Amino acid sequence: MPFLPYSIGSNIGLVRITFTRVLLLLVIGLPVLFMACAPQNEALAKATAAHPEGRALFEQYNCMRCHEGGTGGYGKQMIENTRLRNLEYIKTRVLNGKDLGAAKMPAYPDMPKKDLEEIARFVRTLAGWEKP
Repeated sequence: MPFLPYSIGSNIGLVRITFTRVLLLLVIGLPVLFMACAPQNEALAKATAAHPEGRALFEQYNCMRCHEGGTGGYGKQMIENTRLRNLEYIKTRVLNGKDLGAAKMPAYPDMPKKDLEEIARFVRTLAGWEKP
C-alpha cells in the first residue's frame, strides 16, 4: 500500500521516511557540529592541561556560565580575543568587573591573588596567547 498522508492503513512508509531523515541528519549533522566545536574544544583542552587549577577556579567563580569555555555565549568571546594577551588587563577585568547594561560581569575585588593569577593564566592560554 503506498504511503498517503492521513491514511488509516499502515504507517510503515511514514516510519521509513522519518528514519531516513533522522539517519541523514545524524550522518551529515553530527560531523558538522563536531567541526564547529573543534576549535573551542581544542583550546579548552589545552588551557585545562596547562592550568588545571585555573580551569577549576574558572568554574568555581562561575565564569564558565557566561563565557562557555571561551566561545562567548552570554559573555565576551575569549578565544583569539586580542585584549587577553595582557595578563594585567585580565586581572583588572576580573577584579573590577564590567557593566554593559544588560550584560554585567561581576567584580571580584576580594579574590585571593593566587586565584586571580591562576584564572588569568588559564584565560590567556584559552584565548591562545600563552602557549602551554
